[in-house]
Amino acid sequence: MFKYTIIHLFLATFLTSLYAADQLKGSRPNIIVVYADDLGYTDLGCYGANYYKTPHIDALASKGIRFTDAYANSPNCAPSRGALYSGQYCGRTGMYNVGHAERGKGQNRRLIPPPNTGELPLSCKTFADGLSDNGYNCVQFGKWHLGYTPPTLPPKRGFTTRYSSGPYSGKFMSEIIYHPSRWAHFHTGGVPAQDSQKANYGFHIIYGDADDKRNNPHDDYLVKDTSLVKKGEYLSDYIDRKLPHILDDLKTQDKPFLLMLNHYLVHGPVNAPEKDVAPFRSSTPDGDDSNPVFAAMIKKFDDSVGLLMKELTQRQLLKNTLVVVYSDNGGVGGYKELGISGAGEHTGNAPLKGGKTMLYEGGIRVPLIMYWKGKILSGAESSEMVAGIDFFPTMLELAGGSLDEYQQQQKHILDGQSLIPLLNKPQKKLDRDYLAFHFPAYALGYFGKGTAIAKWRSTPMSVLRTRSHKLVEHFVGETVPGDGSRLELYDIQNDPGESKNIAKQKPELAKKLWQDLTLWRESTGALLPITKEKTKESYCKTGNLVVMELTDALKGNFSYTGKGGVLVVESVKKKGKKGALSTSMIIEEINKQPISNINEFKKHIDLHLNKKVTLTIYTHGKSKPRPYLVEAKATEYLPDPQQFNDFQEFVRLSK
Repeated sequence: MFKYTIIHLFLATFLTSLYAADQLKGSRPNIIVVYADDLGYTDLGCYGANYYKTPHIDALASKGIRFTDAYANSPNCAPSRGALYSGQYCGRTGMYNVGHAERGKGQNRRLIPPPNTGELPLSCKTFADGLSDNGYNCVQFGKWHLGYTPPTLPPKRGFTTRYSSGPYSGKFMSEIIYHPSRWAHFHTGGVPAQDSQKANYGFHIIYGDADDKRNNPHDDYLVKDTSLVKKGEYLSDYIDRKLPHILDDLKTQDKPFLLMLNHYLVHGPVNAPEKDVAPFRSSTPDGDDSNPVFAAMIKKFDDSVGLLMKELTQRQLLKNTLVVVYSDNGGVGGYKELGISGAGEHTGNAPLKGGKTMLYEGGIRVPLIMYWKGKILSGAESSEMVAGIDFFPTMLELAGGSLDEYQQQQKHILDGQSLIPLLNKPQKKLDRDYLAFHFPAYALGYFGKGTAIAKWRSTPMSVLRTRSHKLVEHFVGETVPGDGSRLELYDIQNDPGESKNIAKQKPELAKKLWQDLTLWRESTGALLPITKEKTKESYCKTGNLVVMELTDALKGNFSYTGKGGVLVVESVKKKGKKGALSTSMIIEEINKQPISNINEFKKHIDLHLNKKVTLTIYTHGKSKPRPYLVEAKATEYLPDPQQFNDFQEFVRLSK
């Protein structure tokens, strides 16, 4: 009997391995992506975690394929999601950071980041567009973070159905939001109805056509639900409670479907139900993995995956469903080892370096597991470097679409590669020489005790990863890479922890990879930060506002077509005052009088001292009027070089 079982197991494995990649193309499976938020590479048992317990995901990895060198395309949320959904590098989407590209005080930044796009441009197609064109029912449930206005929300981005919760914004839903804000995993109660937000908090089905009467059965933009979010309910429990309803609805539609199951776990704040926390309070810590509440959050995410597999099995959907577990960026941790004091962290990323917002491995290397019963190799492991940009090509080919035809017809470049060849031949290599990453922004400035000088969690940088090496370029070094202070080079295959910088030992290789990185930035349109001018003639200060001469380089970086103006490089907002300026705005006019240079700005400021003026501001590609009270005369200003303490320079000097 034992011998008989072994033979059959061998034959089953052998036959599965013969299932060629070409046979998977056009097989039109259901696709479910369980997309985690801030789940680190080593936060799962199948990736080495001991303190955290993830039996359901571990089981999925043992029956499917686990990728050891999978990456998010950005070290933080929105740009990573933009790359995933569009299949494009962030240089093309213009999404580099969440919200805006600056953090901390302007006087502490020596670089001026390029403008940041906070939502996925409407010119970008999404994989939901591609799948919908091929007959799929595409569903978005959970976190979106790619836009908040009606044209940028899922019903206009290829999703034929959306399951979400209120409130409404016009004819569309925003994402799941808990009162008082998204920074809570527990629901603390309902919110009053507002003029443009009439829907109660709860579960809603939003169909892709905004004029579909099913979206608005009573012409009052109120979709009623008999089972709203319960007060005190944990967000992932609410998602789990609604999952069976989603699967039932999908099955009755008798079409292949894409379900984006986007969790808010394990993003902060760190809180979880006490019944899930209690078992971890007595657990033995494993390095920096020691927070019992965060461990419970990971457990809740794992429980959701377990529930998904159970519900798929009960509905006989498992056989033709590809299930994917993935994360938008690395874990929040690994900072104190790099000398950053004050940066909150709740997990460890060791042996990887750094964490979220960084282009070191801890910030971008993430778990990726794929499971498809009987169709892809069981218990496989691939060390090929893959990333979020690869999802679009993979999904499109599974749905029967042609990558070349789609790009030509839709005029939408796909930067990724289909992962189908790896699913049954994990040792195979894709047709690429490298992956590249670009973060020209700042992330979270922290201040040491008793000092006003910032230590940054991240400053502008780019990365090129080949199969054997990884080049890190910091934009706070010398203007042209030369002696290695701007560049770091790692033997990433043998040193995944990036512990030994070999740039000086291998200068020719560093130079070659840097040239490749430069060409990649040019080919994708990735914008670079610009160093602030060093002469006081370039600046002007009035009160808490500092502006800078708008040079030709800055005009190009900001795609500015005006004839003149000055750039805001520092602005301290006053609490309770509307109309405050932000850095990276361009002031074109004062009371409709054109400003062409610093001297004209000074003249007009002094002319309107103690008066309220109207500034014409250029921001986000548009010119807008903005009221401003001139409270001080114009004076010369020169940034104090001692204030600049960009984090990467701090790290280099501390070695």
